[in-house]
Amino acid sequence: MSRTMFRRISFYAMLIISVCAAGVWVDGAAADTWTPQAGDVNLEETPRNTPQARFKHACGLVTAGQAGSALEILEELIEKHPDADFTGRARYVRGLAAYRYGEPWDAFEYLEDFLQQHPDSSWAQEARNLQLQAARTVGEDDMDDGVTLLDRLVKQGGPDVFIARCRKEKAELLYRNKRYLRAKDAYLAVVDYHPQSRWVPDSYLRVGQCELQLGLWLRLGLQHIERGRKTLAHLVELYGEEEATQEAKEALERARRAEAREIERIARFYIEDKHRPEAALPYLRYLMDEFPETKPAGWAAKQVKDIRNTLSSPPRDSFHKVSLSKSSKKSQAPSK
Repeated sequence: MSRTMFRRISFYAMLIISVCAAGVWVDGAAADTWTPQAGDVNLEETPRNTPQARFKHACGLVTAGQAGSALEILEELIEKHPDADFTGRARYVRGLAAYRYGEPWDAFEYLEDFLQQHPDSSWAQEARNLQLQAARTVGEDDMDDGVTLLDRLVKQGGPDVFIARCRKEKAELLYRNKRYLRAKDAYLAVVDYHPQSRWVPDSYLRVGQCELQLGLWLRLGLQHIERGRKTLAHLVELYGEEEATQEAKEALERARRAEAREIERIARFYIEDKHRPEAALPYLRYLMDEFPETKPAGWAAKQVKDIRNTLSSPPRDSFHKVSLSKSSKKSQAPSK
């Protein structure tokens, strides 16, 4: 089952549970109306002679798949009865109805209004969860709009674990859309603001992958590849056998190979294009020291040997052994 399909199924389950939690099943007759199969029930026969009854009828319309009609009733009830005991629930169900009607942005703002009016409601976290679902849906069509709503969720506040989740969702949205520089910053926000979060290892992994993409895919320089490798190495060292580290180990090996190839490319540039083999020596030695198991390191060792044989004088960073024996010292002493 795909992640998108799982989220949709979870949402519809939450929709049914939430409408039930709003307190609309008050007697046996009503229960027959607001079941998951409510679409087969003739809702016209349900009572609507009081505002409370109309609210229950609107809830039934939501679960019956008639969210548009429910929205009209809920808007009218909220406007005409702002202080009624069911109005808080009506504001909440209005958000559910808007999402079900295919208006995720409106749903987000309706639920935002609900939370502002009823911050201590027992449905507050369910409202935040649905806002997050709405932001995801908006982001599927427009990345920037999705990021905007996710930023609003962070600013709106809530439990730390929820805020961490919102920051992680923003980073994932940017990563999926190949906005690697912004995604890296978003993942680092998870690490910096929520160091105890269960998403920290995965965020470190993504930071390393973002750096690799910046260096390889966008060709922004060797320093990004190196930072990516070091980040992934830090993750593996720090988190041991955490779930994220297995993927990190594989990514780390890819990073090492990529960095080795990039350094080889630079060394070849000095040797073949610029005809300055001595300028390639630092890169060749780095290959041999840091990536000895790679194919570029074997090539580098051969190049170093060839360069030493062709240079008329020793390279600037090379040295020769000097004998410091007593006999050597005596032979070097000045004559009296």
